[in-house]
Amino acid sequence: MDPAKVITGVVTLVNANIWEPISIKGNPPIYTATIIIPKGETKTLDGIRTAIKNANIEGSIKFKGMYFGTKAKKMPLLDGDQNPLATAFADCFVLNASSLVAPQIVDYRVCPISDRASVGSGCKVRVSLTFYPYMNGGEKGIGCMLGNIQKALVAEQYDPIPQLHFDTFLSEFLHILLKN
Repeated sequence: MDPAKVITGVVTLVNANIWEPISIKGNPPIYTATIIIPKGETKTLDGIRTAIKNANIEGSIKFKGMYFGTKAKKMPLLDGDQNPLATAFADCFVLNASSLVAPQIVDYRVCPISDRASVGSGCKVRVSLTFYPYMNGGEKGIGCMLGNIQKALVAEQYDPIPQLHFDTFLSEFLHILLKN
């Protein structure tokens, strides 16, 4: 398992450009999403902090010591309580993730979703994220790559389903793809 990878618990997607890539400031098109993580989701937050720490170590090795000092780096995990203008993020952490590759989007039973209206901004999901170090034009930091997305089972869905632990999401999804 990649030490800089995390599979979240239930989080909320905002500004989700997960079906079609968008171009930002004339750059190549990418898939993007803002992930809202409740502060009570401690397992996810601990995993993200560990992955960021591992990406920092990787950056120190990759960039041969030019990467030390976290204060000068841009970090992906932001405290929503630190921005008084963004009351929607109160008691949450926020991070932006992006990818050049389209994420696989599945339902809670790990079946591919093709209905674009069923997963988007405001949706409760689980997401695989990979953190990586970067150094570009004097700017350095930790970036966050968007991986696969699983629509979470929410209270409004009443049909009984066996408990599916998201840690098995990738292996089961790959197994389904390899069968086809």
